[in-house]
Amino acid sequence: LKTLEDVSRKIDEEREQKAYLRRFQQEGREYEQYARRKFFEQVTSGSLRVSEIYEQAKKLQIDIDAEGYTVILLTLQSRGAAEYSQLMAYLLRYGEYLLFRCNLMTYCIIVKGSGAGLNDAVHRCLENIQRRCGGDEALAWYAAVSDPVARLSELPGCYARAHTILSYRHLLPEQHVLTADVLKKPQRGGLSELDEVDASKADPAIIRSFLQTGMREEIPDFVSEYLSSFGNALNSLLFRQYVLLELRFSAIRAAK
Repeated sequence: LKTLEDVSRKIDEEREQKAYLRRFQQEGREYEQYARRKFFEQVTSGSLRVSEIYEQAKKLQIDIDAEGYTVILLTLQSRGAAEYSQLMAYLLRYGEYLLFRCNLMTYCIIVKGSGAGLNDAVHRCLENIQRRCGGDEALAWYAAVSDPVARLSELPGCYARAHTILSYRHLLPEQHVLTADVLKKPQRGGLSELDEVDASKADPAIIRSFLQTGMREEIPDFVSEYLSSFGNALNSLLFRQYVLLELRFSAIRAAK
């Protein structure tokens, strides 16, 4: 009987040790994820000097050194778990992609490389995102791509421009990959102020969509781009009053 008790006690002790080890490993992974996210938040906000970036990257074993960088912001809604993990696994598999989560629905991908290699890495990333996300009509997904920069110190501005580009998803809901070139407005000439208005830009659904899915930090960019999309039509007092009323009514409906 004593032998059985000793065996039972040893089994219980081994179970406790394994449970403790699992908790320790889980806490370690969670801390590592938090430390990485905090680091990238500091990099993209400009709160670290370049020397501090390299110092912290070395501690976290992140290879951040490159000749050029591009920021891709990827927002996903209603994502299936299997496809979601496959996409994340792809992005984490290759060293040219540095991935971290900005908020509940948006990821930041810092693409690093040199010359044509950087452009190829951006193209492969977007191609993979489109292949995995484009076939699901129920999925709302958008990728905003900034222009490349050559220095780490330029990453905060690069990140801010990517956020500005991403805010256009409310104005261009059918355009899933957004770049500075895509957003260039065609030149119009010989039209009156109201004739040049694109009726689709005045659709109240744009405002409702932003109120439902937009982020607080996107408000200034959204308002600026939404109003600028009307061009010279804002010179019309009547049209300005219409826009203000529509904004007001949409906000009231969203608050109910």
